[in-house]
Amino acid sequence: MTRTVRFPSDAFPAFPAIELDHPQGWAPGAGVGVVLAVTKRVAPRTFQPLVGVSVARFAPGYTLQDAIDTVLASVAPLAQYSELGRADLDVLGLPGFRIEGAFVHPQVGGLVQAARITVVDHGSAVDFVQITGTCTAVQAKGTLDEIRSIQASARLG
Repeated sequence: MTRTVRFPSDAFPAFPAIELDHPQGWAPGAGVGVVLAVTKRVAPRTFQPLVGVSVARFAPGYTLQDAIDTVLASVAPLAQYSELGRADLDVLGLPGFRIEGAFVHPQVGGLVQAARITVVDHGSAVDFVQITGTCTAVQAKGTLDEIRSIQASARLG
């Protein structure tokens, strides 16, 4: 006799529903590897600031500290990376972490990136949720505050 598995189900829960608020001048946008994104409208051939939400599924036992370690390892090899700040804070109403930094991208130049992370434990699986905003160093004045506001608005829907 054959058996069937299904997504979503108790064994394979659906990804968390996430909502973001964004200011005027930003709009929904598609992106590779993200489940939700908003982008800032800018002049053509200009780097488009964005805030993207990604979700990665892990086995039970994956912790917020595991997620923090993953993010810290991902920024370590970035060219001329300079950390701007980090803090423990709630993300999606859950314990979370924030890290912001600047680095040099070979094609774009100076970028500023702000990430907020948390984990959503479903029992049978754990989802690592990362809300990442990116803009150029030149765009950071004003835009970084908008990115932080969008990130702070994130909530489970």
